[in-house]
Amino acid sequence: MSKKVVDALTFAGVLLAATSCMVGPDYVRPVVTLNTTFNASKDPRLATETAIDIAWWKTFNDPALDNVIELAYQQNLSLQIAGLRILEARAQLAAAFGDFLPKNVSPIASASAVGLSEHAPNSALLDHHFGDYSVGFDAIWEMDF
Repeated sequence: MSKKVVDALTFAGVLLAATSCMVGPDYVRPVVTLNTTFNASKDPRLATETAIDIAWWKTFNDPALDNVIELAYQQNLSLQIAGLRILEARAQLAAAFGDFLPKNVSPIASASAVGLSEHAPNSALLDHHFGDYSVGFDAIWEMDF
């Protein structure tokens, strides 16, 4: 397609999209009447603090569920203790993940300058002053089978 056709189609698409969102000048918001009270508010099944609301799980007649609810009630911890347990779990995860990383990582760097005596035996053809430089690191992994 030529550039003019593409430009014309793009302009038509933008124009169509812009006009499809407009509301006519004679638009009037419809009047909607709303109930001020809930129609079923007097229904006795909606009364608060009934026996079923207090112990709703008892309707299942399941002793295992009763034990779980009782255990959860007895061990309901405060938010601070729960937050501390999350931090503890994160620390344990970091320690467990640390086992995959190398142990005893130690950088090594050394430099030394050596000077031999001019009068040392058999040193006529040797360089009497030289340096020794070393840089590296050691890392130890423990393989787990």
